[in-house]
Amino acid sequence: MLGGVFALPSHKKRSSNGPVISVNFQDPSVIEADSTFYAYSGPNGNPSVNIQVATSPDFATWSVQSGVDLLPDAGSWAAATPHVWAPDVNSVRYVVYKVDGNSIGNGGACSNSVSPIQPTPILLHEVSPIDGVTLIGDPVQLLTNIAADGPDIEAPALAFDSSSETYFLFFNSGCYTSTSYNIQYATSSSVLGPYTRRGQFLATGDTAADVIIPGSIDVLPNDNTKAVFHGDINQGYLDGDGSSRVRAVYAIDIEFSGHTASVESLL
Repeated sequence: MLGGVFALPSHKKRSSNGPVISVNFQDPSVIEADSTFYAYSGPNGNPSVNIQVATSPDFATWSVQSGVDLLPDAGSWAAATPHVWAPDVNSVRYVVYKVDGNSIGNGGACSNSVSPIQPTPILLHEVSPIDGVTLIGDPVQLLTNIAADGPDIEAPALAFDSSSETYFLFFNSGCYTSTSYNIQYATSSSVLGPYTRRGQFLATGDTAADVIIPGSIDVLPNDNTKAVFHGDINQGYLDGDGSSRVRAVYAIDIEFSGHTASVESLL
């Protein structure tokens, strides 16, 4: 998954609420352009769309643009039915991503427990400021999974707090199907690291909305106290009733203080 590095201005207090996008819209990415906020997601069960888009005038009221596909042609190299996952849209000069060790291991997506165990490191790679895709130099490892993470760490996002001159690396720890799946963060004085783990940022039940299995946080470019993430809202699926999984989108304000990040409010 790709992510970006941005500066963090002052933050504002907002009131608590529930999900801002209540349909299946997992792994959201968010930007602002011309006074409008845009969120992006993969197909999430919609076979006719590769990348979905939702828009908002205020970061709290969102509308999914039905029938709009931002990537109607996934490329000749893609499978006949492409599985587009976790798109990210921004204009940065670094990309940060997870190496999917589970996929090359022997235990499956959430059972990276069969020897030889595969690491799932988060890497940072500089790219050309001209085209945003040409790689410069070699990738740098920022973190990798430890025993407490279970099978993997994933879904990285980077932000920079100018008041403390600190880089914040957000990521998910654990299996995305378990309520133990949570968002954590690490900090560094340099974008290249080393990064020090600071602990949990958001877990099941932490907010006024009682969010379940939060994941895939993305921090808004150019106003980085705002962020989005997904959370489960279909309890029936979690109880095993055979219904479809629905991961809705929540919007938050983040409070940064020194090397600490916390949820200031749920929008």
